[in-house]
Amino acid sequence: RYHHSFPVSYLPAGRDATVSYGSADFKFRNNRKTPVFFHTYRKGNLVYVDLYGEPVPNSGSYKLVTDLLETIPAPEPKKVLDTKGKYVAASGGQKVHVKSRTGYRLNTYRVKYENGKQVSTELLCRNFYQPIQGIIYYR
Repeated sequence: RYHHSFPVSYLPAGRDATVSYGSADFKFRNNRKTPVFFHTYRKGNLVYVDLYGEPVPNSGSYKLVTDLLETIPAPEPKKVLDTKGKYVAASGGQKVHVKSRTGYRLNTYRVKYENGKQVSTELLCRNFYQPIQGIIYYR
């Protein structure tokens, strides 16, 4: 799994996966002895994935949990004088070209439950979303 370069609005940080054909790609491995079936569909701007297969023994279930370890403030935006008026037409104006973004460091875990009780916790991945310095053009 490759996460996005910054948290996405439609999922909690640490639960996203990038698809970039020919390079980064999310891969799924069936570690069960029986087949699984994916049913995918779209409603509006959302994509849903239903996964069907043999039930987990002992009324088992899994939950993804994230643990926020660090919030890293965004650096102050870089201010660039737009001498040619490419981004800002009027004197005294400014244009945000790149938005500053806060960075995060967090871990994602898979928690297993059997008969309603937590039986294991497995670290799936360590996530680092680098803070991004914004760019503001001004005249």
